[in-house]
Amino acid sequence: MKKLRIAAILMIAVMAMFAFAGCGTGEAEPDEDESAARTDFSALANFTASTLDGKKFTQDDLAKADLTIINVWSTTCEPCTEELPQLAAFGKSLPDNVKLITYCLDGHEDLSEDDMKFVSSFLETADFDGVTLMRGDGDLETFTKEIQYTPTTIFVDSSGNQACEAIIGAEDDIKTVYTEHINKALEAMGKEPIS
Repeated sequence: MKKLRIAAILMIAVMAMFAFAGCGTGEAEPDEDESAARTDFSALANFTASTLDGKKFTQDDLAKADLTIINVWSTTCEPCTEELPQLAAFGKSLPDNVKLITYCLDGHEDLSEDDMKFVSSFLETADFDGVTLMRGDGDLETFTKEIQYTPTTIFVDSSGNQACEAIIGAEDDIKTVYTEHINKALEAMGKEPIS
């Protein structure tokens, strides 16, 4: 029994090392061609996702805002969890027509209640009280399978179309960088910028 525990602990440690190796740090970004290949997608036009609090989220929810920011992260990605408090504060400052949600890649079909509590603890510590998606199908599943770096943040319009370039990796100054992306997207839509 003791050997099994040791083997399990070693397996978890190895998996964690691989997970951390895949995280984006914000310091070394992929070159432009690679970045475009990873973040361009047709649209999030048809999907259903489960939220951390047990509700459903679909393309109809995207239609409720001019722009939705989707931050894709994982609990095993240190840059992801380190930026959550700044992301949470920024989300609270947004106007009603711009929404910030997160998509936690830890989600899977047999996610236990303890697993959900584990993800919730990261969000509570960061003071994030917005929507967090845990798993999705359709266009959302297709998109998240293509992600090679976390965190990755995408900006979509009310139809689920990509509104501006994605942000790959963590940002030191979320307010400045995200506001620039948001205003670029809103300007292209003929909407008022945020400050």
